[in-house]
Amino acid sequence: MAEPMSAERFMDRWQNYRDQPQQVAAVRALYAAIAALEGGQQVLDEQAPPGLGSSARSRRRRQSHCPRRAAMAPSP
Repeated sequence: MAEPMSAERFMDRWQNYRDQPQQVAAVRALYAAIAALEGGQQVLDEQAPPGLGSSARSRRRRQSHCPRRAAMAPSP
């Protein structure tokens, strides 16, 4: 049986295949796997509280790494 990939290795491969057909196929497969899980639709709900919090953190993180973008961003 194959060993599971570490999170670091997964991220490395994700970055390496950015915008490649294999990544697009992997995202679709991951989406289908999550959707098939019990409660999967709740995970994929764009308005779910965990998703909203994650989106806000991502926006803040992107803005903090780019002062120009942060200066242009609308106030919350």
